[in-house]
Amino acid sequence: MEFKSITFSSSINLQELDRNNTIFDDFSLRNIFSGFMGNTRNDELERLLYMPLRNIDDIFYRQEIFKDLENPEIYRIITQFAGTGSQIFYNIKRLNDLYDLQRERWLLDSVYMYSRSIENMLDNMRKAGAKSRGFTGFINYLDAYVASDEFKSLKNDAEQLEEELSSIRYLINIKGVKITVREDRDSKDYASEVKEAFSRFLDEDETIPGYDSTPGFGHVEAAVVELVAKFYPEQFNRLKDFYKRRLNFMDPVISRFLHEIFFYLKYLQYITPLEESGLQFCIPEIKGETDRIYCLEFFDLALAAKLNERKQIPVTNNIIVNRNSSVIIVTGPNNGGKTTFARSFGQLHYLALLGCPVPGKEATILHVDNIFSHFEISENPENNMGRLEEELERLHGILEKATERSLIIINEMLSSTTLKDGIEIGRNIIDKIKKMKSICMYVTFIHELSDLPGVVSYVSQVDRKYPEKRTYKVLPMKSNGMAYAMALARKYNLTYEILKGRIS
Repeated sequence: MEFKSITFSSSINLQELDRNNTIFDDFSLRNIFSGFMGNTRNDELERLLYMPLRNIDDIFYRQEIFKDLENPEIYRIITQFAGTGSQIFYNIKRLNDLYDLQRERWLLDSVYMYSRSIENMLDNMRKAGAKSRGFTGFINYLDAYVASDEFKSLKNDAEQLEEELSSIRYLINIKGVKITVREDRDSKDYASEVKEAFSRFLDEDETIPGYDSTPGFGHVEAAVVELVAKFYPEQFNRLKDFYKRRLNFMDPVISRFLHEIFFYLKYLQYITPLEESGLQFCIPEIKGETDRIYCLEFFDLALAAKLNERKQIPVTNNIIVNRNSSVIIVTGPNNGGKTTFARSFGQLHYLALLGCPVPGKEATILHVDNIFSHFEISENPENNMGRLEEELERLHGILEKATERSLIIINEMLSSTTLKDGIEIGRNIIDKIKKMKSICMYVTFIHELSDLPGVVSYVSQVDRKYPEKRTYKVLPMKSNGMAYAMALARKYNLTYEILKGRIS
């Protein structure tokens, strides 16, 4: 297989999802993406986050790479190579801001850095034992590239010119505001002595206030180098010629790799602090067909990142359902973690479609073709429809698009209608979804829906001793709409039996 990309195994044209899709807000995916990107502004990298993979082989392709990056040595090699690439891209981006000779020298430095980093990376990766198709394909590509006349010529030109320029020596005489530059071939080099003499006045990590450490020229330095160039015209003419011939020196496949590899590195940097806090991530098993779906100890990634700032971790949950009973009804007291449970389930499936490790200890899920969300939204005064009509209209649009391979997550709809009507409408909705055989998680206050045939009931829990306290655990069990009320009544001695006894 010819290597083209580290993020896609195939050349299938991928379509970016509409960024206004409700799942990005309903599942807090935008918050995750923001944490993932950090301070980086990379449109191509961000675009990948809005492109869930339709081809299951592309998912496996990325999963293999994430597994390779679990090897500390491979992670170190790739991180170092990516860092060098970032420095090269920075140099190239700044070329037009520099003086002519500095621009030419920066390009030479970049080419020199580029050729050496490729050889080092290739040598180290050969020994590291990468198994993924992505990394082995890239290693094979580099093998052929390094052996090519194009690379050899580029490397030799850079090394030869680097050696010539490094041998240039000159003297500077400063008297008042007058600077004199002349050729020098025999004087002693005092640079190391000066550096050593002043090193004791400045700690290794100390910076000088007001000093810009970014490499650059002032107009005086630029003038000095221009004078030096007059003494060594052959070397500087070769530098100018090198710049013209090698301006577009970077191989396009390697350039693409250096941009795309940050998809993996940034995600791992994002989840590492959470793993260090004790949370687990796994490579999910994604199947075209499966009899059982389960996710163990999964959690809300956006919430976990937020809690981690306060040195806290979220509650984890499990879910196990058979494929033929794939409508999951979630009930329980308000503020008990039901919405977080549903949001976590949606996040897990979306991140799996990106080929990323997902929150949780272990997971086996279906390769879904689409993910839909229907969360309660604020009523729009300009909308002529009532809340119930608007909710049903949105749901109708979802059901028209969904298939037996789709995931639908519904959160707290039908709150604007009567209980009797809510039960009837909810039953009809669930019947339609069951006939379509879509996977559905339905969070609702209407506990009667959990008694319908062919559904699985999950209930958010409260502390047995202190029923007003939520545990945020959501367990598979039969729903009883009165359980929470009875627990509170017992706590405050307000059950029917106690009240009757007091009256009598």
